[in-house]
Amino acid sequence: MEHPPNDSHDVVAQLRAIAAAQLPTEPIIRVPVHEDWLVKRVLDAGARILMFPNVETAEEAAHVVRLTQYPNADARDGLRGAAGAVSAAAYGIRRDYVSSANAQISTIVQIESEQALANVEAITATPGVDCLSSGLPRWPRASAISAIPNIRTSRRRSGKLSMPQNTQVSRAAFSRSMSQVRGRMQKQA
Repeated sequence: MEHPPNDSHDVVAQLRAIAAAQLPTEPIIRVPVHEDWLVKRVLDAGARILMFPNVETAEEAAHVVRLTQYPNADARDGLRGAAGAVSAAAYGIRRDYVSSANAQISTIVQIESEQALANVEAITATPGVDCLSSGLPRWPRASAISAIPNIRTSRRRSGKLSMPQNTQVSRAAFSRSMSQVRGRMQKQA
């Protein structure tokens, strides 16, 4: 959504196409902004892995995680609102959706500025951040090269993976996503 001319209607169509094709994959939706209304739409459409650009502080990282979470005992400050008859909840058929959704959502944050790099340890340590992605290719080459070891060190300490070239998600997020895809496929078989 951030770079291509996709809106929430396009995302819905793309998620439906992937589900209908029964592909063993989980799409990553890269939202253009950290706005609650947009995150709610994408999650309600059925997305489970969201990527947030330009996360520069631990506070911003915590905020984007809160945008993806329903308020409950494990996420008391979650900001996601409940709407029962949405695609993600099988249009109301999945009665357990609100109580189980938080565990199904993965959050990827993008480190894309000098400020974010200065705060990478705190961003990485933020609960609910599953994976890091770097926007380093758009930095001056010398800065990007010197930043890579800092990002690697930070993510290793936290046990999280970085996402080079948008090709990897964290092991935990990938495992959750794949088990959900397999479960959907078994139900449809």
